[in-house]
Amino acid sequence: MKEKDSIEHAADVYFGKWVPVEDAGLIEHTTPETILLEKDKIRALPRECEILKNILIDLPEEMFLLNGRVKRSLFNKVVKKKTGWDSDRIKKVSDRLKQSLESY
Repeated sequence: MKEKDSIEHAADVYFGKWVPVEDAGLIEHTTPETILLEKDKIRALPRECEILKNILIDLPEEMFLLNGRVKRSLFNKVVKKKTGWDSDRIKKVSDRLKQSLESY
């Protein structure tokens, strides 16, 4: 595949397709009211989900991989240590938390 030189890049920019700002998804439609509603939904989570959420938020940065995801095995060890839950219960609660947050 041939690489483009700077003139071709300039032509791509100059003759490029323009999109209205409203259609580009740059404008965010959040208001203080919608933020409050989202916070209320998070506060309404079941107690077990709230415990798991707080543990997740309090984790040190070393618990996260480069792509921003939590190392599952280390997370399970921390939750077991702090709550005494078994692996099945941790999985059920984390799945319920995930479903609750995805539904918002």
